[in-house]
Amino acid sequence: MAVADQCLRRCRLQGRRAIAAEIFDAIYANLATAADLQEIKPELLPRLSGIERRMILRVGGVMVGLTGLTVAATGYLPRG
Repeated sequence: MAVADQCLRRCRLQGRRAIAAEIFDAIYANLATAADLQEIKPELLPRLSGIERRMILRVGGVMVGLTGLTVAATGYLPRG
């Protein structure tokens, strides 16, 4: 009984190690290096500037909306 339990534990441990090795290999195979990023940087710059512009517009719109909401809410405050 004890030998069977030890064998079962050993098999589970080996299975976990195999799964961890597979995950590590998959991550390492898809890892980008600094040289890889330098190669694709010229391609990404135009796209990133467009995304940056849209984000600034959205954040600005949210700020305008919150300012308007704050001004409208202060109108409902009781005068002291």
